Amino acid sequence: MACRDNPHVYCNAPGIDDDTLRIVDSSTKDPSEPETDWLNYYLREGWDLEDNAPGDGGSQATIGYQYYSGKAGRHRLFFGHWNTEWAGDEGRRFAVIATLMHELGHVIGLRHEHQRSDRDQYLDFNCQNLVGYTEATEKLMDDPKMVFPKGMTYSERVKELCHTYDATEAYLPVALHFARDDEMGMAEGNGRSAYSIPYDYDSIMNYGSFMGSIGEADGTHPVLVRKDNGEPLWLGGSADPAQLQLSRGDVARIAQLYPHPDPNAEQQAAKGLVKWAPRPMKVVMRDSVLDFETTILPPRPSSTAATKHDL
Repeated sequence: MACRDNPHVYCNAPGIDDDTLRIVDSSTKDPSEPETDWLNYYLREGWDLEDNAPGDGGSQATIGYQYYSGKAGRHRLFFGHWNTEWAGDEGRRFAVIATLMHELGHVIGLRHEHQRSDRDQYLDFNCQNLVGYTEATEKLMDDPKMVFPKGMTYSERVKELCHTYDATEAYLPVALHFARDDEMGMAEGNGRSAYSIPYDYDSIMNYGSFMGSIGEADGTHPVLVRKDNGEPLWLGGSADPAQLQLSRGDVARIAQLYPHPDPNAEQQAAKGLVKWAPRPMKVVMRDSVLDFETTILPPRPSSTAATKHDL
């Protein structure tokens, strides 16, 4: 594979189809290589990407199939959550798997569960706990990027900082990955977003409570908190990376996005003629640095989102 000659691209062999997913290593830079900084290049080009390093790395992915463009390499997954110093660290290994599962969810077409327009019924968003929040508030009155109308009070500007796209993008861009979709112009009604009903606390598409937090290192100052029990939210439903997994709500949403070609499949399943039997699946990851096998467990039953009929 030609990609073996390029340490920054995991899968970039010549002759592949224009719409093939390309997985790019965004964790390292090589000044001698002109196409190393793939992530910033595609951001400048205006690509539709989700995520961008609120945690320890720089992983981001295009969302679903990009029909509006015929560009080669338009489907990208920038993966920057691996460091050679972590080799042999079991906790880091599972964290790498979790991040890749989350990004592949975006590639398939899933959006963030914690950004759905009704999430305020289920989560408290503590924007003041995000890294950079204090520094951002200090710029609001001077408004060097000329976002706010004249006469707007400081308290009004602070409120808009985490809840309107222009202010958030200008002064606290990390909050773009936590604010509600409808606040950022991506409400379900425009066809770009749809979610399980009701909220799925176990989804792999949630951010953990401490991602992007000023207290991320010691587990304090959560950015997201569950309203039902006051507990932290965890990507994949578990604080332990070794235990997290896809929820059945995740699987149900994917089933909705990619329906069975047989129009009678759901009726047959309802009659018990076709049964879905979740099974563990062995996953083998091969790379010059990352080389291991792991077993992915069946989706965890969720108390909130379990079947396609709930969508």
